[in-house]
Amino acid sequence: MLSCVLWIGIPTLQNNQRLHEFEQNLFKYPLPPNTVDGDRFSAISPPPGNGDKCYFTAELVLTSKLSKEQIQAYYKDVTFPELRDKTAIVHKPISPELFFNEDVPDKRWIAFIIRIQDNENDFMADLRCW
Repeated sequence: MLSCVLWIGIPTLQNNQRLHEFEQNLFKYPLPPNTVDGDRFSAISPPPGNGDKCYFTAELVLTSKLSKEQIQAYYKDVTFPELRDKTAIVHKPISPELFFNEDVPDKRWIAFIIRIQDNENDFMADLRCW
């Protein structure tokens, strides 16, 4: 019984720590000027269909007085570190995705979500990824 708890519990705790490190890369990144921080979200989830990977996702909901083009330009060359083993020979930086909602009551503002996702991670017996 104890071995079953450890087999499930340890990978979950390890992935929680990895998710925290991953989300902090996004959450601590400087915001564009005239931009207000909103909700924050992060999760570990299974891939669509079958697979033995974990998807690590972090999102920020932001509101800005900048134009869509200015926001895209701000994040154009930004990359975040992946979650893979730090000793890996090849590292793949993660580019953020931007999702805009221009249908806001006050037209002086634009709402958008910035998302980073790493989906190249073994599930390590984490039940959230099954």
